[in-house]
Amino acid sequence: MELSIIIPSIRRGFFDQLIRSIEKNTQGIKYEILDDHDTGDLYQIINKGFRRATGKFVFLTCDEAVVHENWAKNMIDFLEQKPLMTMGNLSFINDDRGSTRPMDIKYYGLEC
Repeated sequence: MELSIIIPSIRRGFFDQLIRSIEKNTQGIKYEILDDHDTGDLYQIINKGFRRATGKFVFLTCDEAVVHENWAKNMIDFLEQKPLMTMGNLSFINDDRGSTRPMDIKYYGLEC
């Protein structure tokens, strides 16, 4: 497995929209989605996801985001050059109608 995607979803308001964007925009990469929304609070869900992850890379996102074309490939390519914690290339869902607001962040990292 190349990529584990942890989605700590409690409210599940836009979960299906996130899953559709992952399916559409994660081409050519073997991935798993770890979604344990019924196992406790947010931190318990995140910790359980990290314990179950089998991917070389582990990405954490919330269910109020959508991912864009090549999002995973771009971040994996970036991380293979220099291991970092990184975020970028996604949009946050703004309202109950599901409209999105792009983030201006591309790739910012924290040294691990």
